[in-house]
Amino acid sequence: GGGGGEKAAPTGKRRRINYACDYCRSRKTRCDEGQPSCHACSAAGIECVTRNRRQPWLDVRRHEAGRVPNQGSTAEGRSRQQRQEDEPSAVGTHSARRVSYSSLRAEDDDPGAETSRQPGAVQSENDRPEHSARLPIIQIDSGNTPLELMTSWLDLARHRLRIPPAGPRPRAWSARNSLHANDMGGSPNEWTLPRSLGTWEIPEEGVLLSLIDSFLAGPNVLLPLLQPEKIKHAAHAASQDGPNAVAQQSGLPVLMQMYLVLVLGHAAQPLHPEPDFDAQGCLKYSESLLGLILQQSTLEALRAVTLLSMALRCHDNLAAAGHTMSLAVSMGVALGLPRYSARLPPGEERRSTWMSVFAFEKLLSFELGRPSLIPDDYPELIPDTIVTGAAQRQLASQPVFEIVLSLAKLLGEVGRWCVQVSRKEDDRSDEAMAEVVREKVRTTGLSCLKLMEWASDVCPSRYRPTSDLFFDSRLHPFTSFIAMQYHTAMILVTRNSLLISEKAIRLAVDVIAKDEPWESAVRNGQSIAVNSARIILRLFLESSELASCAALPSLSSPLHAMGVLAVFAVTRPGSRMSGMDRELLKTA
Repeated sequence: GGGGGEKAAPTGKRRRINYACDYCRSRKTRCDEGQPSCHACSAAGIECVTRNRRQPWLDVRRHEAGRVPNQGSTAEGRSRQQRQEDEPSAVGTHSARRVSYSSLRAEDDDPGAETSRQPGAVQSENDRPEHSARLPIIQIDSGNTPLELMTSWLDLARHRLRIPPAGPRPRAWSARNSLHANDMGGSPNEWTLPRSLGTWEIPEEGVLLSLIDSFLAGPNVLLPLLQPEKIKHAAHAASQDGPNAVAQQSGLPVLMQMYLVLVLGHAAQPLHPEPDFDAQGCLKYSESLLGLILQQSTLEALRAVTLLSMALRCHDNLAAAGHTMSLAVSMGVALGLPRYSARLPPGEERRSTWMSVFAFEKLLSFELGRPSLIPDDYPELIPDTIVTGAAQRQLASQPVFEIVLSLAKLLGEVGRWCVQVSRKEDDRSDEAMAEVVREKVRTTGLSCLKLMEWASDVCPSRYRPTSDLFFDSRLHPFTSFIAMQYHTAMILVTRNSLLISEKAIRLAVDVIAKDEPWESAVRNGQSIAVNSARIILRLFLESSELASCAALPSLSSPLHAMGVLAVFAVTRPGSRMSGMDRELLKTA
């Protein structure tokens, strides 16, 4: 019966496709399933993308409904990979730099993957995203030299014109070496430290492990940049064979990461610092490696530069931290992370790296009073409040990172509003100043309202910055960091109200903020600033007494708080509260 039914089926019946490409789906036209691009996308000159909208991080293989992918094509793909392994190829170093996210992720999860990587793990040239049907006017590329940048366009031209590869390819530079170079930032033997720099002495093993554990339990929880197994492996190699061996085996970016991990681990335990480790000297040495690191646009180099910015902030060099972070953002854009990270599953290494860069850059830009260098907020990277499946489990395992990321996104938005108003104030004439004042009041009130709403929605509630902080040695480094960042933001937004008379504030409320949802924030701006300053200083003093500190410490928040309380005490000399504030300032 089953066979007869198949013969009786009409030959003209149209086949149903499981996944049409996004472009054809948007135009409501039938997709011809062309590979690597359908005809409609090729004609339009755009990238042919097929996405599973329910699970956008999964690769989609288009095929006829009711049928599994052709086994013959799978076998053919395996044989093609075998030929690529056995035969020389004309693709040079630059062409082999790009690898599939899935293959890299699978290898990175296995500490022993270094010895088991195969050339077949490298993406086929026809599968590479930059070799799709789209033709960008200016192509973002991660090449380092002019030759690599030019070769990238020639690769695209060869693919578009269907020119077969020809010519010998040196066996010494195989796909395996290319994969290793892309991940680590160059071929292993390529990295040698200049004699003029020398090396920074690695502390003894006990101190080394203590600092690494402090980093992994603190800063790396806030911003999960590094895989614990990798950095521990590099530290063990440095302890056994010396820093030069790490640079040659794993790459100079990994060596720089290890040094900065020690600096950040030391900063996360300032009340009981390791006496045998010179954190300031190690940071200075790491800064001297920056020029060498910038010679490569790689993921490991991006992590090293981001860690350097974090370490500079912890040592209160905010200007240098901001400049260094701008380099990290530029490297991330060159690597294409803003485009591809949203398609990767939660917790994937490259996605976590870009989200960490995104979060720290937003926090730092707001602190410096600068517009963020990342103009797009990438809403797809910030999970919705309702998530399911693997995403739910991943978020449950990283509540601190999720809270920091959402706060960074909000501060980026608030910072953009404030910078726009300041620019208008600089450009407007005296006649239009009344409109600027109105917008400043509105921006201040709306920013306060948004921050308060965020604080009330923080979940789990134990991380909420407005609730009483009960000391828990495991949670205190994170709750104090979140509270410090939140209350510092409230101070920066509202502290100017201390410089305005109460009569002017009442007038602004009656004329501008009347019946607005943010009316209360404008009316009580002075109290908000002063109360946030008190909370920061009390938290700072409690941390000192309890032998704890923020996971990513900085003196910026306490100094802002001291400035606000000092102004409040001076402008209200007869107030009882100002007397208490003076005592709090003396104690701090």
